[in-house]
Amino acid sequence: MSNLIEKFQKIVTDISTNKGTLNLFALSYRENDSQTFDLLISARWINIDDFYFLKYIENLLKQELDSNDILKISRIVLLDPEETSVKAITNCFYINEGNLTIQHSLIGNVPILKMVIFSSNK
Repeated sequence: MSNLIEKFQKIVTDISTNKGTLNLFALSYRENDSQTFDLLISARWINIDDFYFLKYIENLLKQELDSNDILKISRIVLLDPEETSVKAITNCFYINEGNLTIQHSLIGNVPILKMVIFSSNK
């Protein structure tokens, strides 16, 4: 697992360096499956319907992750920074380097089974 975390940390660094500051970048584990997760991404400069940004993320994932790691991603979710769930997380945590794992928590009205946060900025 730590190898996967390191790979995602590199992806976050690449995005932040090449595109700009991320409000949120996190892996949110699926409720009934501890082996798969949703990749959550939020930034003020992202249009949540941006096909080209999704292709950019897809290419980064293919560069950094092996096929088994990619199969663990159930979906990529682009979120508006003003969305209540994003604000709940970014108001609680400031993460610019490293990562934070949260388990069995309720942040605002957002229940979290397990989440690894790589970037969290208001």
